[in-house]
Amino acid sequence: MNSRHNRCSCFQKPVSDGAKKPGFINGIMTNLTLASESDSTVDISTDSAYITSPCGETVSERPSFLSVFDVYDIAAAIGKEFETIIDKHGPDSVCSLMPKVIHILEELEDYASRLESQDGEILALQAAVDRIEFERLSHAQDRLRCEQVLHCEVLKLEQTWQAEAAEFKQIIHRLKDENMFLIRALDAAKVSDECPYGEVAETAGEEVRLMLRLKEVIDKQRIEIRALKRQLAQSSIDLDAIQQQANRLAKLNAVLRRKHGVSKRQAAQLAEDKSELETRLLAKEQLIQEMRDHVYRNSKNGSEQNALIDMATSTTFSLSASLISDSASSPTNEIVIPISLVLVGIPFCTDFSVLLNSFGQQVSQMSEEKLVRLLNTEGKMILDVPNSSRPRFTVDELRNALIERNELKSRIVEVEEELSVYNRAG
Repeated sequence: MNSRHNRCSCFQKPVSDGAKKPGFINGIMTNLTLASESDSTVDISTDSAYITSPCGETVSERPSFLSVFDVYDIAAAIGKEFETIIDKHGPDSVCSLMPKVIHILEELEDYASRLESQDGEILALQAAVDRIEFERLSHAQDRLRCEQVLHCEVLKLEQTWQAEAAEFKQIIHRLKDENMFLIRALDAAKVSDECPYGEVAETAGEEVRLMLRLKEVIDKQRIEIRALKRQLAQSSIDLDAIQQQANRLAKLNAVLRRKHGVSKRQAAQLAEDKSELETRLLAKEQLIQEMRDHVYRNSKNGSEQNALIDMATSTTFSLSASLISDSASSPTNEIVIPISLVLVGIPFCTDFSVLLNSFGQQVSQMSEEKLVRLLNTEGKMILDVPNSSRPRFTVDELRNALIERNELKSRIVEVEEELSVYNRAG
């Protein structure tokens, strides 16, 4: 027991010396001291060729990059090895070695921390290098693009310069030809001894004046050609505008023709409806006339009957006139029954003789009180519920229904016209 206590006291000295350094390694050494005082033994291999870490890696298997956590793992492994040595040989065998190992581990930890900080700086510098490289490439691309644009501009300028140079060369050749002509004329005037000097000079002067006049004419014609070109361009623009306007007018004309056709068909339909209504009105007038004649022949109270017939006539005329004004049409088998006939209670019948006889008998059998009441209710619709042939619409409702029907017919005609146009176009 005393030997173990001496071993522990000898082993605690290097631990206290290393307490001034970072606390993690000193904590490991303190744990080694406490482990040496315990009765348990640690069965760890003490082969000098390998130092096993808690994660199962050896020193020979560690990577070249050493981090702080790797140093902590190495310190833990060394501590376990020291425990084994202390258990086997006592603390005196490691007292002199412990401060050196602690110093080496602390230096190794400092080195690892500095290496990590340097690695972060290296990563930052690498990112900066990548950014600079990217900027350099972008600048190179911009410079290449600018060079291409500049090259295109230089080519255009060179082409323009070549065209101007060619034009100037033509002018120079023409002036040279004129100069040579003038020189030959002058030489001919000097060498010729046959003609007097005055005639030669006059001939040369006439030629020069003729050339000047020709040059002026050419310049004027050139100006006129330019003016004619401008007029031609303006005429082309005007022609295009007129062509577009003609196309618009053609489309508008087609639309107007289609609408005119629709209106024409509607007018024809309305004319047919009007003629039909006029025919029916004439038939009704004849019926009324026959009724009037029959009543005058078979009635004793002619004045009352005349009043009743006039009332029925006015009602029938008002209804027929309203139907004609609205350009409405009704089925061919429809017969308009006056409201007065409905009030009297005469049943509808197509046999005119039976109708007139029944009407005369009803009027002859009516008393003065009933006739007054009948006249007071003129223009009012009195429905006979059991009668299935009673009128079910007022004049305004019938007029609105006919107007709506005519509008729908017009719309159907327009839709059919549009459908035919699309079919022809398709």
